Amino acid sequence: MPKFADEDLYRYRAQLDRVVDGDTIKAVISLGFHVFTYQMIRLSGINTPELHSKDLIEREAAIKAKDYVESVLKDRTFF
Repeated sequence: MPKFADEDLYRYRAQLDRVVDGDTIKAVISLGFHVFTYQMIRLSGINTPELHSKDLIEREAAIKAKDYVESVLKDRTFF
């Protein structure tokens, strides 16, 4: 049986489906053999204002955070 290094195990290729808000995305994850799953992913260690806030200033900050995450992750493949 082949041996695999720990860093090679459980490493999946993913692409952005959509940005939910500044700290949550939905991604398409390839499990191999043409099998895919769509998952909501909470970005670890990041906490941004909520889009559905009643506070207008907080909502504006949330939109900026969402737009930034979108600009960083769109059209990229990540692991």
